[in-house]
Amino acid sequence: MALESESKIGLAPGFVVDGRYRVVRVIDLGGTGVVHHVEHVQTGRGLALKTLLDTANEGRLEQEARAASHLRNPHAVKVVDMGRAADVGYSF
Repeated sequence: MALESESKIGLAPGFVVDGRYRVVRVIDLGGTGVVHHVEHVQTGRGLALKTLLDTANEGRLEQEARAASHLRNPHAVKVVDMGRAADVGYSF
């Protein structure tokens, strides 16, 4: 299973999401999701990946990603990808 033990929330370090993103560690837990530090398996680029705690929030995550992708500010996150990963069963 992708999730760590009950004492920890998030994807286990080393787990590869959608064949592209290797989990390094959990950065933080929020009200609707978990933010992970990941590395792109081909480029080694470090990124943040947000996953949902409840799939009922998929619409909200998609809306958040679309809105953030239009921001052009050095203090805002840059959205480079979004989707639904079949191997973990939820959106990122």
